Amino acid sequence: MATGEGDRLPDGVPGMPVPGGPDVFARLDRLGESLAGVAASLAEVAKSAQETRALAMRVDAYSRRTRRLTTGLIISLVLDVTLTVVVTLLSISALDQGSALHGSQVAACAISNQTRVEQEQLWTYILQDAAPPKTAAQKAADDKFLAHVRATFAPVNCTAVYAG
Repeated sequence: MATGEGDRLPDGVPGMPVPGGPDVFARLDRLGESLAGVAASLAEVAKSAQETRALAMRVDAYSRRTRRLTTGLIISLVLDVTLTVVVTLLSISALDQGSALHGSQVAACAISNQTRVEQEQLWTYILQDAAPPKTAAQKAADDKFLAHVRATFAPVNCTAVYAG
């Protein structure tokens, strides 16, 4: 910008420094104070950055620990559900096998009752029907023996024995 007097600015223009003027040192002092304030601000920013970095490290450690705990909890829950399902299936299987076993026991008891009846019939045939005529004492002994056979081979109430 030219002012008409060459390339130099006239003295006394407000806001314009005058080379070598008395306020140069005052301005330098203010500039030094401003730089000292900026340095203090930078120190505070650096301190804040260190605190933020330390906080970030603590948060990172906390999040890693939380992820490990969450992963462990999820694995525990999956194992718990799996174990519950397996135990439930095994229990159902055991109940089914128990029902089958109960049916087998009742059937075996019925077969045993049939065998008992056949034993009684066999001894009755041997002592009464197939034997030659006997005396009264022999007949009384045979009757006593048959009473013992009937008591020994008496049928069993299978549903009462295997109630379940």
